[in-house]
Amino acid sequence: MGPIAIALDRLQGESQCYLGLLMPTIQQVHKKILSCSSTLSHSSLLAQALAKAVKVRFPHVFSYSKESEVFAAAAACHPKFKLRWVTESQKEFVKEAFLSECKAIAPTVNVNDTDHSPTQPVATDDFFDFDDQPGTDQVTAVNKVTVECLRYLEEPCSDSLETLHDFPAVKYIFRKLNATVPSSAPVEQLFSCGALICTARRNKLSDKRFEQLLLLKSNNAV
Repeated sequence: MGPIAIALDRLQGESQCYLGLLMPTIQQVHKKILSCSSTLSHSSLLAQALAKAVKVRFPHVFSYSKESEVFAAAAACHPKFKLRWVTESQKEFVKEAFLSECKAIAPTVNVNDTDHSPTQPVATDDFFDFDDQPGTDQVTAVNKVTVECLRYLEEPCSDSLETLHDFPAVKYIFRKLNATVPSSAPVEQLFSCGALICTARRNKLSDKRFEQLLLLKSNNAV
């Protein structure tokens, strides 16, 4: 039960809980339970049943289907995971899901090309006055974002999110995909704090004062 307890603690956290943790965490739970089943003498069948139940409960985590793409992309844009959590046979799927998200947001993200120093303006030749092809700017934006995302995947994994500042497109995708909290535990804790405030002796609190007290209590560590 150790892997399940650790996974629950991670997925119910308040500060480091992102949608990108869901797919790697559940796959690690399944992997660790299976590894434990071979060393247990009396509970190996129980461990195998737990591993099977995890796979049945979260089919989109193991199927690598269309429904899995958003979870795979959310994990790939997290600097801690990228592609190291997935097996070699499924790395291409996760990579394509991540690059697909990159190409989708390319027109809305400004990618500064910092790899080249600014060049001096060059006089144009009026003889070659070709008309610009339609859609050229969009293709250029997609190419720049794709190059940035591929460069991000080549960098070593890091536990710090500060590395995302060097990759504006990946940072945008991270904010887009990992804004959703995969657990309702923080909300449930907020309701529990509300029950401690609105007691029988304080039943005359106005809505505004109750909200102020709840915010103060839930953010007392700030």
